[in-house]
Amino acid sequence: MKLKPLIIIILTLIPFSSFPENAGTIKVGVISNVTGENSTDIVSAPLVIKMAADEINQKGGISGKKIEIIVYNNEGTSVGSKIAAELAVKDGVVAVLGFHYSFAALAAAPVLQKNGIPLIADTATNPAVTLAGDYIFRVCFTDEYQGQMIARIAREKLKASKITAIIDTDSRYSIDLTEITLDNFKKRGGRIGHVFKIKNDRQEFSEITDTLKKSDSDVILVTSYTIQAALIIKSIRKAGIKASLIGGDSWSYRITNYTGELGGKNYFITGWSETLTDKNTKKFINNFRKRHPDTSITQSAGFCYDSMNLLADAIRRAGSTDRKKIRDALAGTKNFSGITGKMSFDENRNPRKPAIINRISGRKIISEYFY
Repeated sequence: MKLKPLIIIILTLIPFSSFPENAGTIKVGVISNVTGENSTDIVSAPLVIKMAADEINQKGGISGKKIEIIVYNNEGTSVGSKIAAELAVKDGVVAVLGFHYSFAALAAAPVLQKNGIPLIADTATNPAVTLAGDYIFRVCFTDEYQGQMIARIAREKLKASKITAIIDTDSRYSIDLTEITLDNFKKRGGRIGHVFKIKNDRQEFSEITDTLKKSDSDVILVTSYTIQAALIIKSIRKAGIKASLIGGDSWSYRITNYTGELGGKNYFITGWSETLTDKNTKKFINNFRKRHPDTSITQSAGFCYDSMNLLADAIRRAGSTDRKKIRDALAGTKNFSGITGKMSFDENRNPRKPAIINRISGRKIISEYFY
């Protein structure tokens, strides 16, 4: 990891700020992998937060003060995330938003906790993230909650009695989510079948599909990220395997871009989906597309939008930009209404909120809340 180029990239992004420093603004840091590995997965994240801040500013800001957004590029690495957090401390931000991936949030959280700067992570689902300290929050559900919901959907909605799993052993997310899901499936009276272990660069799955053809499992759990998950799903369906397929938020609603039209029963859960039909989601999507017609809306978008509005709500309730008071207001959040659902925080600063179950039919994704 070459630190010098990373620092240059971060500094050149600081002019992204909406307002001059002498305007009495409220500085909010956004840490995101603007460039680097998987940057296309979250390209809309800083833009969504900026849009939310602009909407607040257009209504007079917070107690007459405008929100200033400062974006730091972590290049999708742990080292970059730590450096970005240190720069945010130097710049005197009142809070930090961002982090699509848990490993990045885990690298930055100790720096922010030590300096008493609230962090609201958008889609960092590892339970350890918020355990870094009492200044660390998230607006997405945890892998623990996600695994419980997947197991419940498999047993209750799909009526599955036996589950097979495919784990990406290069991914902590895949390992943990699979383990949690299987444990909860078993607790609900289900049986565990074969557990396949693969590497994240694997692209050929005939050995797995040959075994699956002989399996009596009625649901197959796939916890790889979008592109590899799509390869696995296509291979399974091409092999004529009829079992239901299920996954977590790593699939994302971009998955049909890679699978093409799918037959069979295919489900994945998320904390938000652009395919929801409620008026708030539709309004958000329409506003974003007007501002950025050539930018796709990624899965983290809803969480990013809610994180900025939640922070603004906490600052208003705190009646101050004092970080401790903002932290206390965040912790006291009750039934905050966002586009990802109504939200309150538990004792570990994880949100209590509904999940979204997404069914893939052909190339279409149909989404609904699952309580």
